[in-house]
Amino acid sequence: TDSGNEISLTKYHLIPTLNSNGNENYLFAKQIKIGDYLFVLLNGKLKYSPVINITIEMKKGYYAPLTMKGTLLINNVLASCFANVNNHHLAQYYMTPFRYYYKFARFMSLYDLFNINKTEGLHWTVNIMLYFARYFKFDALCL
Repeated sequence: TDSGNEISLTKYHLIPTLNSNGNENYLFAKQIKIGDYLFVLLNGKLKYSPVINITIEMKKGYYAPLTMKGTLLINNVLASCFANVNNHHLAQYYMTPFRYYYKFARFMSLYDLFNINKTEGLHWTVNIMLYFARYFKFDALCL
C-alpha cells in the first residue's frame, strides 16, 4: 500500500476494501487492483491506503486463524479470517456457534477442545463447514 504496508494472501482470501461509496466491501484478493483502498493501522487508528503494487507469488503453506470479530491485522493490514467463500458476513454468521462454543469452553477452563495446536490439514470446524456447503451446494463457496 501507499503507507508501506504489505500483505500476502491466497487468491480466494477475502480482504476488506473501501468502495467508491465510502463503504466497506469484502473482495477476493485476486480481485484487488492498483488504486483500491485497503484498511491499514496507522498511528493506532484504522485508516485506508491505496494499493500501489501487486505481486503474484507461489508459496507453500498457510495459516488461517479464526477470531471473534472475523478479521485480523496482518502486518497492520486488515484482512478477513475467511477464504473460499464469497461473503464475509455469511461466513461470520455461520461461525457463530463455534464462537459461542469457544467462549463457553474458555469459561469452563477447557482449553484444547478445538485442538489449537494442529499443524497440518484442515481443522475439523472447517471440514464441517465444507461438508455442509457441498451438501447444500452453497453458491457462496469457491473451491
